[in-house]
Amino acid sequence: MRKRLLMFLGLVGVSFATQAEVSYMTVELKSGEQYSFLLRDKPVVTYENGDLVVNDDASTSYAINDVKDYHFTESNMTTKVQESNAPIICVTRVDESTVRISNASPKSAVALVGVNGVAWCRTAIDETGEALVKLPNQPGVYLLSVENQSFKIIRK
Repeated sequence: MRKRLLMFLGLVGVSFATQAEVSYMTVELKSGEQYSFLLRDKPVVTYENGDLVVNDDASTSYAINDVKDYHFTESNMTTKVQESNAPIICVTRVDESTVRISNASPKSAVALVGVNGVAWCRTAIDETGEALVKLPNQPGVYLLSVENQSFKIIRK
């Protein structure tokens, strides 16, 4: 079943990628939220443990659950979420040991927790909507919680 789904996703992706006007893969969640991935960046789409997993590059991976639908579009559907005044929190790597959180609500709580449940860092978003979080020196998988969203951070 999983191999068939991956083969189907690959075939659909190739057929749509060859058409010049289609440039995004948009994932729609059951909650109505939509996220778009630029096909030019050649995201790798897989299906793992019940989640749709989209890998943008070697350091960015999105495990998406509660997927209602996914389709290929000409425009970035994520911008429609932004236009509805729903903040999109951005998490970017500053360097190998630090991540920056931006576009979050001021004074929101931030927590970095290991998959074993150990809390590594607790801080708050500053007045500008940003925060810097130092990652532990140990390689591993960590969960970064900001407001009502969580992000998977991998330290190699």
